Amino acid sequence: MPLFLGVHRLRKATRPRDIKNAWRTYRKSCRDLRLKALSLTYSLDDGVGYCLTKAPSRGHVRRAHRKVDVPLKKIIEVKKI
Repeated sequence: MPLFLGVHRLRKATRPRDIKNAWRTYRKSCRDLRLKALSLTYSLDDGVGYCLTKAPSRGHVRRAHRKVDVPLKKIIEVKKI
């Protein structure tokens, strides 16, 4: 299954607790859609977050984010070495 990197712009008021809650709900959304949310990396200082998801397509990743109201800036198909 392809691997996708979701790019997120974080608001200045975002707290680690907010990110943990959003990640929990996103993972559930992925399970419901039979996708695999693998990891989340973020920097509050730079206001960015990156999630890694296995899914059949970008559309599936977008749908999982919309289902839990987590906005995306961009979705990039990536490969691992």
